[in-house]
Amino acid sequence: ERGFGPTLDALVLTRALAIARHLGSKPGELFVSCNFSGATWSSSKALATLSRILEKYREHTGHLIIEMPQRVFRGLDPTSLGLLGAMSANGVRFALDELVDLRLDPVALFDRGIRFVKAPAALLMEQVDSETADIAPADLAALLARASIVLVADQVADDPTVADMIDLGVGMGQGPVFSPPRPVKPDVFAEPAEPAPAAAEPSPSPAPAPEQRLAEVVDYPAQPAATREGPPERQSFRSVLRRATA
Repeated sequence: ERGFGPTLDALVLTRALAIARHLGSKPGELFVSCNFSGATWSSSKALATLSRILEKYREHTGHLIIEMPQRVFRGLDPTSLGLLGAMSANGVRFALDELVDLRLDPVALFDRGIRFVKAPAALLMEQVDSETADIAPADLAALLARASIVLVADQVADDPTVADMIDLGVGMGQGPVFSPPRPVKPDVFAEPAEPAPAAAEPSPSPAPAPEQRLAEVVDYPAQPAATREGPPERQSFRSVLRRATA
């Protein structure tokens, strides 16, 4: 009510991208999803801010899903739809959630970057025996799959509902029956440590010079091997000359 929705959404997106970065280091196609407030979806300025954040961290967007209520999607203006397309071009995937009916155009959804449709399990069950249903729930998963969109059953609360969703051909589900909400570990949000600079490799020591073998002289006593205990002793030219002429 005080207008802080877009600011909080920018913080939520930054946190979600930190989780996406963490999931990117793990095996499997893992991702995190996040929602934005209605004030953000109705403001092209707020969406542009989020688009810049996504552009900055685009290497992590492959592990991120942005969820959008069905009523919001239907009410987007041309500017917001254009920003949606720009995000999608940068690799951002969207999920249509909070469905109130099953009037869906899979091709149009895919063109706007929608890759998941989250339908409440109760809504799907209500439509099973309805004579006025827009589409039979048992056909919905296959219809969306032909447009490369995955149907997700949302708000699945117990095992009997899980069995019902399987009978309808729904391959993915979300709800307390699968996992309760859990806090994210603080170290996930920590900035990754800078890699330590590679230590300079020591230069290889020169190979020892091969020992010079003395020429063999017949009936000449063997010469002692040269020692390598230290550098040769320096002698003056006068002393060398004195010994040579002695």
